[in-house]
Amino acid sequence: MALSIVFVLAGLGLLQAQATGQTVPGASTAASLPVRDPAYRVGPEDQININVVQGEEVNGREYKVGPDGDISVPLIGRVHAAGLTLDELEAELRSRFSRYIERPQLAVSITDFRSQPVSVLGAVVHPGTVYLRSRKTVLEAISEAGGLRPDAGPTATITRKAGAKLPLPGASVSGDGASRVQLNLVAATSGDSSQNLEVQAHDVIQVSEARMVYVLGEVSRQGGLPITGTSDLTIMQVISAAGGLTRIAASKEIRILRPVAGSTGREEIKVNFKEVLSGKSADVALVPNDIVFVPDNKGRRIATRVLESAISAGTSILTLGAVYR
Repeated sequence: MALSIVFVLAGLGLLQAQATGQTVPGASTAASLPVRDPAYRVGPEDQININVVQGEEVNGREYKVGPDGDISVPLIGRVHAAGLTLDELEAELRSRFSRYIERPQLAVSITDFRSQPVSVLGAVVHPGTVYLRSRKTVLEAISEAGGLRPDAGPTATITRKAGAKLPLPGASVSGDGASRVQLNLVAATSGDSSQNLEVQAHDVIQVSEARMVYVLGEVSRQGGLPITGTSDLTIMQVISAAGGLTRIAASKEIRILRPVAGSTGREEIKVNFKEVLSGKSADVALVPNDIVFVPDNKGRRIATRVLESAISAGTSILTLGAVYR
């Protein structure tokens, strides 16, 4: 069913922040709270906090890992941190400080993650960059980018830099050596781990946008409906999803405003919905970006320019998928 992806993804919490009104931090903002993951390896641009007992010169400062992977620490000088886990870095620092402090006790944490960026683009709430602090899957990266927009499609394409192949049979390699594969988000949220890959630093995740049709006028719920299946929606399905016609709808005068190929205009297709319901006329298949307009039984003229302006401005188009969550 066309709305299935909305139900599945919302049920698994990817859209939880939208549905509950929780604040979602911008995707480009790195975490500021100290986090310790024993598997995380320090990299350039990361920011480190070092606390040393009896090390006043060191404490209370942030140490940024330079492009060469080094940090500069008072008393002991430059230390190569990139590629080390926090335990390994602590051992190295302990060895260095032992020349000046007897049995040094210290702790290291990451306060700003910048060395392992992942781009999450397309139909997500906060497209941009998220930063890996630990192992993370595609769905978790999408969630950190604010979750899916209501008009998100059922697929996401992940691109991995040259020399790092994606572990799926359908992956292709482009001329620059980058590996690329399309993932099925519905399957991923249903537990198919092959469609919910673990991401790596510098991966690019592009979430597709669903093909949309719109219904306006005398229906219970105006808005857009994503076409996420393999078959097109029909006018009966769209009006049903919109809650049906109102009591003042002119059911014999429904219009489909369809984009004209190679033009900015739309053609107008008249539909007698009463005959469709009775079986006298065939149900009409819709194509992406169709506008179904239901006039009232008093004024049947369609203000096409007004409708198109409303869609462009986003003021009158609410995604029906959001209503169904």
